[in-house]
Amino acid sequence: ILIIIADDLNLGHGANTPNFDRLKQTSMQFTNAHCNASICGPSRASFLTGIYPSSSGYFGYRQQENHWRRFTALKTALTLMETFKIEGYMVGGTGKIFHNGHEDQSVWSEIGSISGSGVKPSFGPWPWDGKSWEPKYPTNIKASLHPRNPGNANSKWAAYAPLGDVPTIDGNTGWFNDDGSPFLYRSESDRDTLPDESNAEWANARLRKSHDTPFLMMVGFNRPHSPRYVPDKYFDMYPFEQEKLPAYLEDDLSDIPPILIRQPDGTQKPQASALERLLNSGGETEWRKWIQSYKASVTFLDDQLGKVLTALDEGPNSESTIVVFLSDHGFHMGEKNHLAKTTTWDEVTRVPLTIRTPRVNNIGKT
Repeated sequence: ILIIIADDLNLGHGANTPNFDRLKQTSMQFTNAHCNASICGPSRASFLTGIYPSSSGYFGYRQQENHWRRFTALKTALTLMETFKIEGYMVGGTGKIFHNGHEDQSVWSEIGSISGSGVKPSFGPWPWDGKSWEPKYPTNIKASLHPRNPGNANSKWAAYAPLGDVPTIDGNTGWFNDDGSPFLYRSESDRDTLPDESNAEWANARLRKSHDTPFLMMVGFNRPHSPRYVPDKYFDMYPFEQEKLPAYLEDDLSDIPPILIRQPDGTQKPQASALERLLNSGGETEWRKWIQSYKASVTFLDDQLGKVLTALDEGPNSESTIVVFLSDHGFHMGEKNHLAKTTTWDEVTRVPLTIRTPRVNNIGKT
């Protein structure tokens, strides 16, 4: 069984996804699938344990501080991976499976991970500002906003730029990885490997080999989660001047209950949304660049998906492997005044869910 998980993926905005389309042609596609929670931590805890947030109490409030294993119903819950291990499967993965910082490395077997330090995401690279590295991963990575981004539009976690636009900050030029090591970029043909490319390579090598025991392989891709730094060619596919803005009404939230727009401290105090900050900084031009970066990251993700699918199809396991592709939740492109997740509207709750079962005739069905 091969489970491929994307992060923040919304396929409803016209990005080129030839490999996902190829998967759909040989799979059952669920066109009205929705996540159990519209933010990473509780969504992943829910689909990996089969326990609803309404049963566990884990909805995502301050999710970085509230590890999912602290909740009574989740503390001793068997994950999907542990269940398959008990049944004799070789279980392994790479990338973002659990929410970042919430990993439980005990669930994996000898198949391991890329780095040998366990299965966890790597979101970089990040702009290097020349300051000392403080490895407080994942919440306090010391990175600056890319110079290309409007200064008051968003944080380093929501930045976007072509990878070839190597940042210079305070006289320091370059990128760095999550662990503080330099990410080298000289050109598109002479650069370090991006984390999702490494995840695809890890899966590629294993899917082309025969295995003595059945396996559960999980591949977690970071993109299109921000920061959206991907190779220039993906940005070039989507000239921002040609990007169409999604449906948007300035007063779209005027008729909803205040609880739906309350702030993290529980109040309903006015606060500029991410979209409003972006518009105040760069107007509709910057909004189009934001959408450009999202679609570029979706197509970059799709290329990594293609590498994994090709390795499976060309290897010895294709006729005996179930493939599942999904995302933890979707993402708003500006609808309802949101450039974010965490709402209960369809743009965020609906997720791609596609399942290929080689011994069942579900080819191209929905």
